Amino acid sequence: MATPKELNVDIKVELNDDGTKDYLDDVKKRMRDLSPVWPKVHQSLKAYMIENFTAQGLPAGGWKPLDAEYASWKTRTFPGAPMLVQTGSLFQRIARGPKLDGGARTASFTFTGKITRFHQYGTEKMPARPILFAPERWVQEVADAIGDYIVEGNV
Repeated sequence: MATPKELNVDIKVELNDDGTKDYLDDVKKRMRDLSPVWPKVHQSLKAYMIENFTAQGLPAGGWKPLDAEYASWKTRTFPGAPMLVQTGSLFQRIARGPKLDGGARTASFTFTGKITRFHQYGTEKMPARPILFAPERWVQEVADAIGDYIVEGNV
């Protein structure tokens, strides 16, 4: 039997992208503009703020109790009202959620107003009772929402 002097092997590889290029173009486009994600994470943050307020700050580490003199006055003046509630206007503001200012790559969530600031940071006469915070669960939700949006286009 004769030994072949030369062996030729032809291998043909065909790449059928089946929309891969379009998908990657969509991913690239979504990475440039994350703004569709902001309303979803805004709603989630609002829920955490309401939870924190109604649980008297426990999710944010707990609020310091009212001093005895003020607690006595508040009990007489606003019987049954929980901490940080007199008229309910602060809670209504919290329930509406923070103001969302979202751009293509960043978003900010803010509350304004003296009363909110007094409670958040405290004063000379009043300890801080943080209403606004970014729970670790929420931070993870933001990361997951952004990832899901970039990869799958889901909002």
